[in-house]
Amino acid sequence: MKLIFQGDPIPQKRPKFHRIGNFVSTYDPSSQDKKELQKQLLGQKIEYYEEGALEFILKAYMKIPRMSQKKHNQIINTWHCKKPDADNILKLYQDLLEEVCYKNDGQIARHIVEKIYSDNPRVEIEINKL
Repeated sequence: MKLIFQGDPIPQKRPKFHRIGNFVSTYDPSSQDKKELQKQLLGQKIEYYEEGALEFILKAYMKIPRMSQKKHNQIINTWHCKKPDADNILKLYQDLLEEVCYKNDGQIARHIVEKIYSDNPRVEIEINKL
């Protein structure tokens, strides 16, 4: 199964904590990002894997920074080695697809993450049964 999310790849944000007296509440700042990405799931062909080991391949095509045309042509389709971290991008999309494409993200036995510069920023995800 292959899914495509248009736009800049979004990393998972750290949870925020708020304390009032002895009560501590938790807030997930990524919840709004996940809602926006869920809208992009509509219209895409989704398969659900109830059980079994899965392979999760994520390709994050990152926006190229503003630079001269010569440097632009040199950097396109090369590895992106800056923030956001690949594991934070991976975690957001794994959490987003949990209960939508698979029962639990513990089913993912192998994951491959690539960050590449591109003129068309997007995230491509492929989920395969092992």
